[in-house]
Amino acid sequence: MKTNDLFPAGLFLLLLLAACEPEADIISPQAANVNFYDATEMLAAQAADAGAGAYELRFPILINTQDKDSASVFPTFIYSKSGEGSGQAPSGAGSVPHMEEKVAYYLRLAAGKNRFIFYCDPLPFISKTTERELPPQSNTLFYLADSLRDDNITDYTVVTADERLESENREKVNFRFVHLSPDAGKITLRFKKRDGGYATAAPDVSASFPGYTGYFAVDTTGLVNNRNRLPFDVLDESGGVLLSSALHAGVGGNYHIVLRGFIETRQLKYPYMRQSDGNILYKNITIKQNVRTAIRRVF
Repeated sequence: MKTNDLFPAGLFLLLLLAACEPEADIISPQAANVNFYDATEMLAAQAADAGAGAYELRFPILINTQDKDSASVFPTFIYSKSGEGSGQAPSGAGSVPHMEEKVAYYLRLAAGKNRFIFYCDPLPFISKTTERELPPQSNTLFYLADSLRDDNITDYTVVTADERLESENREKVNFRFVHLSPDAGKITLRFKKRDGGYATAAPDVSASFPGYTGYFAVDTTGLVNNRNRLPFDVLDESGGVLLSSALHAGVGGNYHIVLRGFIETRQLKYPYMRQSDGNILYKNITIKQNVRTAIRRVF
């Protein structure tokens, strides 16, 4: 029996998620922690495009195994025909109700090299594999993100970010910008000042897809602050405002500001069947413009 601890970042609430695997030992206190976040639009759209019928697209994350029959004990993204995705895994569902912050929950794994297969249940030929060295007592966040190809076939990529289980700056609001919008180009983030304009304390909050910045410690002095909500603009490469949002934050917390979705409507093709001769069949699909941000507290 292998016992995996599930806990929310920045909180002392401890939950247990038990995953039974043969020939596995109890995980030591020096374990590594992982979180998986679904930032895709294409996969949910594919599930919705299937139309009527009992259809869902399942993405279990197989850890250190290729046995798809054991998928039920692993974190899983589920996309229903309504087009809804499942957010993050593990989810911590029901543990901290009525919170405005989107808190990251972590699954404990043995430290060292781990192998992750993002396994698409009905379409295994589009699955992806990544290996990661997980140091003891480390936090690693895996982002499943859309990716564009020249042939307009839907694709996705896995982006990983390493974290520490401690505040970057206990006296300020700490954030990093995670860019997961495949057609947005280079993006810059600016916080708004009360007297107009933007704060200049962090002039290099810019990233290109797929990537993320280091941490910035925000001094809230002089910023627009509406009950701990700090408004900011997301600027495109020309300096135009792509969208506006706000960071609902607490001093001492570590946050990810995640840009996701598409800035333009896309006409794409997705694989839905592989024939016995190996030929892959495709369907056309429209992904609407839906660029937006997600705010996550990771500690």
